[in-house]
Amino acid sequence: MPFDHSVALHFSERGKPLGMNPQGIKTAFQDIVAPEIKALQGEIRVLQAEVHRVDQKIDNLDARLNEKIDNLYARLNEKIDNLDARLNQKIDGLRAEMLSMKAEVLAEIRRVDEKLSAEIRRLDTRIDSVDRELKTAIDLRERIVALEARLRT
Repeated sequence: MPFDHSVALHFSERGKPLGMNPQGIKTAFQDIVAPEIKALQGEIRVLQAEVHRVDQKIDNLDARLNEKIDNLYARLNEKIDNLDARLNQKIDGLRAEMLSMKAEVLAEIRRVDEKLSAEIRRLDTRIDSVDRELKTAIDLRERIVALEARLRT
């Protein structure tokens, strides 16, 4: 606010300055300082209102930002849950497939085991039969040798 030169000095009726007596100080204060204080108080109220308005804007932005963060967090959790469910399904499918293949392999091992066991039993029987025939042949050979020896004598 510009300085008002018309109120610069107050003079008494006799033309002397009123500056140093209490009445003069009071008058100068009322004429010069009080209006400035009032003007500053008005400006302070305007600034307080502006600060309050900026605070509200910040609060609104903070609330919107928190809402957006919460929404993103919820969407991210939903996507993670969906991915988790899909992975669990795939893992369960692989587990089932693996168990099925394991059952097939075990069945094939049992089949081969039974076949080999049957073949081993057949070979054991055949070996036993050949062993008996060999013993019989050796027995016969020994008898023939004994008979030949008797005949030579």
